[in-house]
Amino acid sequence: MKTITLLLLTITFCLGIDGRYTNYIKTCSSYYNIPYEILLAVITVESSWKENAVSYKGAVGLMQITTNCYKHYKKLNPKSTKKWISNFEVVRTDWKANVNVGSWYLSRVCRKEAGGDLRRMLSFYFWGPWSEKTTDKYYNKVMKKKKKLMSIAQNPTSHKTTTATNSDSG
Repeated sequence: MKTITLLLLTITFCLGIDGRYTNYIKTCSSYYNIPYEILLAVITVESSWKENAVSYKGAVGLMQITTNCYKHYKKLNPKSTKKWISNFEVVRTDWKANVNVGSWYLSRVCRKEAGGDLRRMLSFYFWGPWSEKTTDKYYNKVMKKKKKLMSIAQNPTSHKTTTATNSDSG
């Protein structure tokens, strides 16, 4: 756990990412059993760490949650202990709620439908788990970000502090 914290702190510092995300992402990573570097990479690809990001399709927040994703969350978690995630507006405006629902969606819906296969899991995250569409493009983009983040974590002095952007995501 100490290694994860150190890697996350190094990555967030080197990329200029707000450090308040670190502990919560680590918590979601552990709770939903998703590798922390995958969550970091998905957030980097999806929103470039912009809490208020909104896509042209209406996906919102750090993990670009759609209303359909939120509806699945509420339907499958009617007695959720997370009462603070009471409506889509909360997911849109509260970064913790956004990361929580996105992590849940990756873990409980996409992983289940993908049978544990990471490539399919990320494809389902992008297209929706019941879509007939699949793509390696999103998987490759996330894995490229993961590789870059891990490179930064392993050799932080070779990376200058910048804001994480989508422009180099290929």
